[in-house]
Amino acid sequence: YATGDALLDNLLAEVEGKKEQLQNLRNMRADEKLPAGMRSTVEAQIKRIDELTDASLDALSQWKP
Repeated sequence: YATGDALLDNLLAEVEGKKEQLQNLRNMRADEKLPAGMRSTVEAQIKRIDELTDASLDALSQWKP
């Protein structure tokens, strides 16, 4: 990102990375061969990353350079 604001660029990159990570975890969760214990771990990770992403998006929505 090249917004001219290093902190904003960092937040945008972080959100983009979390989106990719979420997609990978959702793909794992969709695998019917995934053991139940691992599915619980994947679902917990999805929830945690969703919360972090929401917090980052909230920070971005309040951004005032």
